[in-house]
Amino acid sequence: MPTRESESTTTYREILTRLDALLADSKDPTPNVLGLVEAAMQRQDDLRKADRAEVLEIRRIKEDCAKETDQLREKLREAESARINAIRAVDVAAAALANERGTQQASVLASQVSTSAETLRAMVATTAEAVAKTFAATVSQLSDRVTLLEKSQYQIGGRDLQRGESRGQSNWLTGVIIVIGVAIVQVLLKLFGQ
Repeated sequence: MPTRESESTTTYREILTRLDALLADSKDPTPNVLGLVEAAMQRQDDLRKADRAEVLEIRRIKEDCAKETDQLREKLREAESARINAIRAVDVAAAALANERGTQQASVLASQVSTSAETLRAMVATTAEAVAKTFAATVSQLSDRVTLLEKSQYQIGGRDLQRGESRGQSNWLTGVIIVIGVAIVQVLLKLFGQ
């Protein structure tokens, strides 16, 4: 009795024998398979060419985009430069206008200061003349009074007495003159200090 193992081995060998016979009769690879392989290879070559063409086209597009971007950046730089130059021109014009106005105002102020100074000089001269006249009149009156007092004391008291009192009167006259001078100076300072 044959065993199962021997039966399966026999079946296996029989299948292999038939397969060898079939393969010996056929050509490997068949012209059909060779045609399919050749078509597949051609397809692969076509895909590679298309891929390369696409890569080159993408590169060209990127270069064109880079050139266009550079051109646009240059135009933008020029536009920004023109904008800044326009702003600068406006600033320069404004500064020139402000300078011109400042010069005009300085001229007007200089004229006003000159006029004011001339008016003050005239007022000082007039006031000084009036004060000098008043001072001269006061000094003249005081001098006349002192002279009268001196005469009367001289006649009344005698020579020695006259000398002692003359000194007192001279001191009194000097004090009065100093007080009047200080008063005049204060009046002048009040008039011209303001």
